Amino acid sequence: MLKLDPKDAKNYKRVVIYAVMAGFGIIFVLLVAIALVYWTTKDDNIQKIFEYINNMGVWGYILMGFIVMILNYPLTFAYLPVCSLCGFMYGMGLGLVVVVAGTAAGMLEVFVLFRYLIRRKGAVVRACSLRDARAPPPPRPRCSLF
Repeated sequence: MLKLDPKDAKNYKRVVIYAVMAGFGIIFVLLVAIALVYWTTKDDNIQKIFEYINNMGVWGYILMGFIVMILNYPLTFAYLPVCSLCGFMYGMGLGLVVVVAGTAAGMLEVFVLFRYLIRRKGAVVRACSLRDARAPPPPRPRCSLF
């Protein structure tokens, strides 16, 4: 019979709680995405939003640059459609300036985030990879047909 250690039971509860939270999070994100798609396709609301942003003046440029900056984070999507949108809204020159400025700021932000906030985890990974690199290679298994 399999005996469970109290630590294992605690970890099991934690895993179940995280799995349930992740499931609810995924369902919430999907529902919000479906609601946004429905709302934006109804009555040309997406066009009204883009016209409003275009009429904001300098703040519209800053808002679109901020959106491009946020889309530089890992595992985000819709970067290319937003860049194309900047080109359609502001023209080739101003759209390029907004996208380049937002992308540069976003890359700097991601670099600083990973460089300074995740330093300890990176040190552990580097130490493990260096330790593995210095270890002698394992012996090759003998291949035999019989």
